[in-house]
Amino acid sequence: MTAATAARHHPLASEYLTQRPWLGLYGKFCRSAAAEDLDSVELAPVQRLPDEILINILGRLDAVALATASCASRTFAVLIRKPSGILWRGVCADSFPETRSELSRIVDEEYRGNWREMFLTRPRLRCDGIYVSRNQYVKPGQTVWDERNPVHLVAWFRYLRFFRDGSFAYRTSPLKPAAVVKSLRRGRAEQARAGEGSLDVYHGMAELRGWLTHTAFSYPGPAPSSVHQWMRLRSTVRGACNRLDIRGIFSLSAFEEAPPVPPEDDPVWDSELGLRDRDAWDAGDILLHSRGLTSYVFVHENDVAQSVLNLGTDKLDYWIP
Repeated sequence: MTAATAARHHPLASEYLTQRPWLGLYGKFCRSAAAEDLDSVELAPVQRLPDEILINILGRLDAVALATASCASRTFAVLIRKPSGILWRGVCADSFPETRSELSRIVDEEYRGNWREMFLTRPRLRCDGIYVSRNQYVKPGQTVWDERNPVHLVAWFRYLRFFRDGSFAYRTSPLKPAAVVKSLRRGRAEQARAGEGSLDVYHGMAELRGWLTHTAFSYPGPAPSSVHQWMRLRSTVRGACNRLDIRGIFSLSAFEEAPPVPPEDDPVWDSELGLRDRDAWDAGDILLHSRGLTSYVFVHENDVAQSVLNLGTDKLDYWIP
């Protein structure tokens, strides 16, 4: 019995019964649109194009644009999410260092011809933005007026930008990402291989071994050295590859070889692991960095200006990547 029916039989019932107007919709069914009604609907110009032309257009987009297009139209979503994933062939060619013929062999042998699946599950270093590691420390200040024990919360950043030829640009700075992103430009191939840089931006070569990433660049000065970073790539969502967890940062003399690869079974590459062979570390003149080890977070190049990492310590006093 609905509230209206109860009110007709019992006038005082309306004061105690909760009004439920949606109950009147029970038993009502929506009328399906007739064929003449569908013919009168005006289609958007893009919906009139055949699938062959749409595939040609969408195949020129990058991964972010493809994901956005799949949310804008059901027609786009059906084409982009096809099992063959043919639209992702160009995206994979731009994301992985192998040639197209080598990628075709890999996708046939390991991913059953599904280019989209390979893009979502295979590790890759993203080149469409920057990786940012936000670090902070407490600095004691001077006593001024009534401030007896002043302290300052200072934030500084590590920046990494990878390029498709395997090189990268690295910088440490107290400046926010919006002010630094333009300085992380591609270096010449000769500079990248030699580890040379300009000002406080250094260039080097990166290597991806599965999900483990190794970067190295030369640090000039009175005692030249090479700086090595071992990081583990991971994704917070499927296919994002948007985190680089630092497992170790080492400085070596210019004549030493690269430090050993961290074992896969260790979750963190810390100083305790280096102390297992203290004699080898002392003989190799290896300096292990113990500060500024916050994980890198990927920021797309179109979102750098609006990123929360641009906030000061007064608005962002703690950051969990």
